[in-house]
Amino acid sequence: EGLRARKGKGHPRLRSLPRPGTRPEPRVRRLELARDLAVVVDLLAIAAAYWFTLQGWKLLAPDLAQLAPIPFGRLLLKGLIVPPITLLVPLWCVIAYRMHLYNPQRNVSTPRILRDVTEAVAVFVVGVVLVEFLLPQQHFSRTAAALLGFSTLISVGVVRLMIFWGVQAAPLRGVQTQHVAIIGTGPVATHLAERVRSFEWLGFELVGFIEDERTTDMSGGPFVDPERVLG
Repeated sequence: EGLRARKGKGHPRLRSLPRPGTRPEPRVRRLELARDLAVVVDLLAIAAAYWFTLQGWKLLAPDLAQLAPIPFGRLLLKGLIVPPITLLVPLWCVIAYRMHLYNPQRNVSTPRILRDVTEAVAVFVVGVVLVEFLLPQQHFSRTAAALLGFSTLISVGVVRLMIFWGVQAAPLRGVQTQHVAIIGTGPVATHLAERVRSFEWLGFELVGFIEDERTTDMSGGPFVDPERVLG
């Protein structure tokens, strides 16, 4: 804070940092790629969930499956035992967007991804039941709805983890570790330090805090000189 207010010893090298270039860094490109892939693979994951639902329904209700066989294409377009995919894909996309599943910065670990996907699928199942209640058809299967929810959890969870470990958190070849120094020692600086540590898998490393008056005992990291950071 003192540096921004120009109090104490000045640091001209700190104020003369070059402006960022127009080309995004590889880390940013990976985050954007992970976000775009998440939208595309969700469509494939929902379609796969329909296929698993159909197979599970055949196993649980073999008599009905033999009496009235349902082709996979007809299940997707007409629904029959569950609402058609033309209704459920927009429903899932809205839920995923509202619950920030398309924000790659939330994907910091496998448990976090699984928790977010599980919560979104729970809301999705409730939405499926409401859609079935509102539609005039009366032959929807509650068992098929449960199977669809479980299949969606498995398929979406798997593809999200594949994107995280294969694209977003993959080693950045040829990119050195990005050292981060935080100006100030207030609550905002402490919160920012925690955020930087949560993204260490992206190659960020917190080296410390920059402050004129080092009277605060910082548990989040050591104090560093700007010359060390910039030099």
